[in-house]
Amino acid sequence: MKTNLLFLSLVLVTVSPSQGQDGTVTPTKPHLIFMLVDDNGWAGVGYNNPYLNTPTIDNLAKAGLTLTSQYVYKYCSPSRGSFLTGRYPYKLAGTRTNFIPFTLQDGIHLSYAMLPKKLKTAGYYSVHVGKWHQGHYTPLHTPVGRGFDESLGFLEGGEDHNTSQTIENYCNQQDVDLTYNQMSGTGKSYPYTWSKCTWRELAPDMVLHSKFDVNSTDIPGYNPYVPLQSTEEGCKQVCENRVDCVGYSYRVGYPNDPHYQQCFLVSSIGGQGVQHTGFQSAVCERPQLNTTMAASDKNGTYTGIVFNEKAVEVLENHAANKASVPLFMYYALHNTHWPFEAPWRYIAPYAAQFPKDPLRATWSGMVSFVDEALLNISNTLHSTGLWNNTLLVFTMDNGSPVNKGGSNNPLKGGKGSNFEGGTRVPAFVTGGILPSTQAGKTHNGLIHISDWHATFCALAGVNTSTGEPNAVSSFDGIDAWPWISGEQENSNRYEIVYDHNMFRNSSRGCANYPVNHSDGRSWCVSAAIQQSGWKLIIGKEGSNDWFGWFSPNTSVPYPKRDTLPNCSPNPCLYNLNDSITEHINLASDNPQIVEMLLKRVDELSYTYHPPIPQAPDDLPGYCAAVTMNKGFVGPWMAKPESDFNNTIL
Repeated sequence: MKTNLLFLSLVLVTVSPSQGQDGTVTPTKPHLIFMLVDDNGWAGVGYNNPYLNTPTIDNLAKAGLTLTSQYVYKYCSPSRGSFLTGRYPYKLAGTRTNFIPFTLQDGIHLSYAMLPKKLKTAGYYSVHVGKWHQGHYTPLHTPVGRGFDESLGFLEGGEDHNTSQTIENYCNQQDVDLTYNQMSGTGKSYPYTWSKCTWRELAPDMVLHSKFDVNSTDIPGYNPYVPLQSTEEGCKQVCENRVDCVGYSYRVGYPNDPHYQQCFLVSSIGGQGVQHTGFQSAVCERPQLNTTMAASDKNGTYTGIVFNEKAVEVLENHAANKASVPLFMYYALHNTHWPFEAPWRYIAPYAAQFPKDPLRATWSGMVSFVDEALLNISNTLHSTGLWNNTLLVFTMDNGSPVNKGGSNNPLKGGKGSNFEGGTRVPAFVTGGILPSTQAGKTHNGLIHISDWHATFCALAGVNTSTGEPNAVSSFDGIDAWPWISGEQENSNRYEIVYDHNMFRNSSRGCANYPVNHSDGRSWCVSAAIQQSGWKLIIGKEGSNDWFGWFSPNTSVPYPKRDTLPNCSPNPCLYNLNDSITEHINLASDNPQIVEMLLKRVDELSYTYHPPIPQAPDDLPGYCAAVTMNKGFVGPWMAKPESDFNNTIL
């Protein structure tokens, strides 16, 4: 059953179309499809794994341009953010904790204009399907808030594939994460009007609390919620910004009181706090407006099917109703992310092949589902006539998590590590705009996931700085189209910054590289960088081994993680031009190369890094939104209240 929702009007920049001999109307700018598979590494495709059956992936890669040096971050959110912002992952807040727990007031910095906002200036209609994982505590951080015209997917980083219930179930309501949102006629995301206090009554603080119950006290962790408010109206606005705020206390008199001009919020959920008879308080009543549009008719269906049907529907509707408008579709599959689940018909062939290894059979079945999803996309692009003017990119967000299930063979490591198994993934380019001279080729040119942002902007004729005059960091992506199209032979990229020091503007301050800073502390760098095939790693890395064609398995149910010498305190150096498997540490034989790369690590210490402190955890607000949305996850604040990664500059 398809969702029947009203699409509100959107003013698009005019693009002059062309008309073919068959009467089809084609925009002058190409359709851009970015298909991102979740947690599936180097050996997660048939052309890299003889035990997987992926005919569509293999055939499209063979007919297109296969890329053997595609790099991403070592886990989910930062890779996605890098594509959407064009920045190296280490500059993004998601590298702090991968936005876990999802109750954090956190998200990708709003000073970055994400790719759909930039493409909109060139007339593109943009659609997000599937996984988001870029923050969602305000509508501004959701897919539509970041520029997509419509979105069907889930906001967090993982969920049950069959029920769409969140893995964590923070609110104990069998919380469901599956929403549909679209751009409104005002150019803002739904809900484009946030409910405000419709009636309030100034009263002593005890009256405010007694209006609810004795447990309805100041919001835990936010007492006082903000340090100072110059007016009572400012305290009221803070309350209105949160869906869980049912009132506030504000001391307007007694300037000598230590709590003078401090704003205390009251939550209907309750918590720990002290009533204060000297405060003036106000009750906030507001309409119970949903904070998201729950896709309540979709949960309970395997999400891979839901998302693939939506992606196909987008293509069909676009060809029928918007043929003259260029399309950007970001199709972010949830397969093959844990929990490992798939319809039986995809698992069955592998259950026969691996009768004693049901985990491997299920994971392999999830890969087969991905292959069929790609087949449906390819067939629809051809049947609708969109293929001839389309560039389709197929890749992954990180390596397979070898402690849960998958394979990066023969690469070392997996998800969560800076070894090649965590960061080097399969990729290919296909579609009608790929020159025929490039079809059937394989290219080993360096390419980072941020480069696709620059490449899409170039193909759309958009400057990468569009819409972000005050971005907190410089742009890192490089346009790859000149060498992908065959106009030039080699990639313009010679360096990959895998990671750099996780939120600390420091130099190489490990045990044997102490660096003192103005705050009196010394930090220890964790970094990985490659230049022209020479790769340096500083720091202890997990998954420090090789794991074969599938891990874990019946022979090794608990994979080894740190049994080999690691890259701390002394760096590791590998020559990827000789071998991509990272078996031989060449640091002691090449001190000059080590020193050169350490100098570059030092230089990166002075570039932008997100702040060290974690964003506030806001379980009451998160759960208030779930309750308001009748069990569905959604934003719980109208806008950011602090300068914590989220200032609108």
